[in-house]
Amino acid sequence: MILSSLKATLLCAILCIISITSVFANEVENDFVKYKATFELENFTGDKVVLAHYIADKIYVDDTIQINKKGKFIFENDAAFKAGMYLLVMPPENNMLELIFNETEPKFEMKANVITAPNGVTFKGSKDNTMFYKYYQYMKKINPELDTLNKQLVSLKEEEKDTKKIEKQITKLKEKILDTKKELIKNAPKNAITKTFLASQLEIEYPKFKGTPDEVNLKKYCHRVSNFYNKLNGDKRFYRSKMFSDMTNFYVDKVTTQNADSVYQSVVRVLDLVEEDEKLYNSYLIRFINKYVTPRIIGQDKIFVNLVDNYVIDKEVDFLKVETKTKIIDQANKTRNILVGKIAPNIKMSKFDYEGTLLAKDNEDEYKRFKLDGPFELHKFESPYTVLFFWKPNCGHCTKAIPKMMDFHDKFKDKGVEVVSTCIKTYKDMPACAQLIVDNKSFNWINTVDPFYRSNFAVKYDLTKTPKIYILDNKKEILIKNIGAEQIERIMEQLIKQADEKEQDEKN
Repeated sequence: MILSSLKATLLCAILCIISITSVFANEVENDFVKYKATFELENFTGDKVVLAHYIADKIYVDDTIQINKKGKFIFENDAAFKAGMYLLVMPPENNMLELIFNETEPKFEMKANVITAPNGVTFKGSKDNTMFYKYYQYMKKINPELDTLNKQLVSLKEEEKDTKKIEKQITKLKEKILDTKKELIKNAPKNAITKTFLASQLEIEYPKFKGTPDEVNLKKYCHRVSNFYNKLNGDKRFYRSKMFSDMTNFYVDKVTTQNADSVYQSVVRVLDLVEEDEKLYNSYLIRFINKYVTPRIIGQDKIFVNLVDNYVIDKEVDFLKVETKTKIIDQANKTRNILVGKIAPNIKMSKFDYEGTLLAKDNEDEYKRFKLDGPFELHKFESPYTVLFFWKPNCGHCTKAIPKMMDFHDKFKDKGVEVVSTCIKTYKDMPACAQLIVDNKSFNWINTVDPFYRSNFAVKYDLTKTPKIYILDNKKEILIKNIGAEQIERIMEQLIKQADEKEQDEKN
């Protein structure tokens, strides 16, 4: 789906405001509830089990339960214990069984054969768990059939044979699974967590939108993004589960269009959902911070900066150590000035006389073992496109990248592209920089250095790793950054093509 990022972001923000009032319609109160859960585990030889739960994508232990004289494991809580989905972990193999603690069914018994489970798992006193395992066992039975059909489909496609028959079978089986889910939801007790679990797997239903095909697609996208979590009906008990974590990954990474502003809005929606659960909120916040400090998609480090600005700076984040908070803020301050779309920081360097440096490398005075060839200031350098290429002579990835960058420069120098190549070592290593330039015959681009780091370029451009590449336009706005040398030709072609198309559109 092709979307106008700004248009999509604004429209989705409006739809989110409209829909947010319905999200918490069926909130379940979590007052103190006294639970008593009895577990009888056939063919388990251990003397203890562990009760645990998910917070985001990590497992946290709630209690260790010792076996009693009757060979059973009994859990009783003395302090507040949240209703939700839990794991019964059996050391030392750490096999796990999922189960539900529902505040409307505080006393229940579970029987399971650890060899055949989930088949044969039964519950007394818990309709919620009974329904959960009914679905679990159904899917365990039907999944092999679905897997077989999918493998047959792949095989037919590879052989370029007709796939209509097998696709029809797969569609029919998926419809059968969907009907089973809907039937279980329909017959579920009002406050069953399994009901929420099953609802989380359903596709969202769309109103009948009017407009052109592009307008309808945009409205459908925004409706899905804004209402994605409504199917949970505000059941916060489900938030501490692996399923909610997976659902959130899918929402942020797949449902949401991957421009930084749209993703940030989706991240904020997730944090708003879980904010009343302190541990859950803290886990998701740090999870998103870690994810976007070094994102897999170019430009998404803007999300990291926005998160730090709005959720860390001047906020009480007691779960972070002072030094950790300081490091996060420092990194955000470095990143904010080199975001895609920002004007690249100005740096005053020196053009490098690599030949003179090699002649002077044995000078007794270490400060005279390099030669410079005049000043270079980025913001005074004129070119339709400027590629900044930072490298080190003792960096293996850099030495592999240099020949590729040279090929790139030779192909694009007549298309308005200039490469500014910077060895980021200090004066002591200038001879090594010069030697690598000569060895690679990388003479045709602009070679620069800053022997005494007076420009502070390494901090300004966050050069903690090398090689590092930035592509700037004629105004020195950052178009692309943090790409590999093997990608730059393809990306540069796209940028030039986009610029030409924009220019043509403006003429028309």
